[in-house]
Amino acid sequence: MSTVLANLQVVSIDSIIFGGETTLSVEDLGDAARDLPLDIIKLGTQEIVDKKFVREIKNKKNAIKRILMNCGTRYKDGYAVPVKVTLPSGTEIEVLKSAMAEIRPIENEISIMVAKFLTEYPRLVQEWAAKVEAKYPGWGVKILNSAPSVQRVEKRLYLNVDVEGVTLPVDIPGVGDGGLSRRLSSMPEGIINEISAEFRHWEGKEGSVNSAELRAKLKKLKSKAETLSFLDGSGKIIRIAQLINDILPNIPESGKLKGVQFLMAQGLIEKLKCPEDLMADELEIGGFDLCSEVQDKSEEIQEPKALEEVENNPTPIAVQTAVEVSEDDLGEFSF
Repeated sequence: MSTVLANLQVVSIDSIIFGGETTLSVEDLGDAARDLPLDIIKLGTQEIVDKKFVREIKNKKNAIKRILMNCGTRYKDGYAVPVKVTLPSGTEIEVLKSAMAEIRPIENEISIMVAKFLTEYPRLVQEWAAKVEAKYPGWGVKILNSAPSVQRVEKRLYLNVDVEGVTLPVDIPGVGDGGLSRRLSSMPEGIINEISAEFRHWEGKEGSVNSAELRAKLKKLKSKAETLSFLDGSGKIIRIAQLINDILPNIPESGKLKGVQFLMAQGLIEKLKCPEDLMADELEIGGFDLCSEVQDKSEEIQEPKALEEVENNPTPIAVQTAVEVSEDDLGEFSF
């Protein structure tokens, strides 16, 4: 356990994002609140500035989360990220350093955006109140009266990315390791669930799947599995990376997926989207023989056209009822 812990750091996002709104009060609603059962009803909110800024900040925060999810896994209120790992190829990469090199510029951008917003905040409230007043007379004044001060907003608007090590807790009789062993042992399943979640709602159709986008997502998941495989003694996480690696060469760099290429991608994704299958001792694509399945699918696609041609043309014609698939077409596809 100590070896694993020495190679893990927890990256947490300490943030409060001011929502650009305040909670409505009974005074704001006036007579409209007179008959409301306020013991069972909660009043809503009112916007006090244009929320474009809030959306931009949240997008930046989500970008940081994506970076951490690509190379780490959720841990408590943050993300466990390896300091460095050696990939199956033998290449050693400094995972944490690389991730933070991407994150720090975003963190700086957020700081600049916050400072700019705080400077412009009084004017933004005035402009928004005027806009609301023109459309809903009386409400612009309510906004001006309820808007918090710049000082209060400043305390509710910040984002910091912190890094700290994962250490064994002090051994206290009757307490043990504070659940650390349990959290570490559950990490592989958590990682598999995170990978599976990327395709959980995937409903790609032949001819509509963007090959380049799919390749990019699969490469990120492959990299995540390779990076975090040292946390899994069962070998199930690295098996996911190998599975993706076997299929990737058969997915073209661009265009839409069709035919055999689509069927191969679909078989892979159907497996990835099911965490129970990924956790199983044996892992097969869909539990079927891909060669025979591709043959069957090809027959389903071709036979209606062939039958139509025979019915409309009594003269015997040569009809190909199936697509012949060679091993070269399928690439390395044995598991």
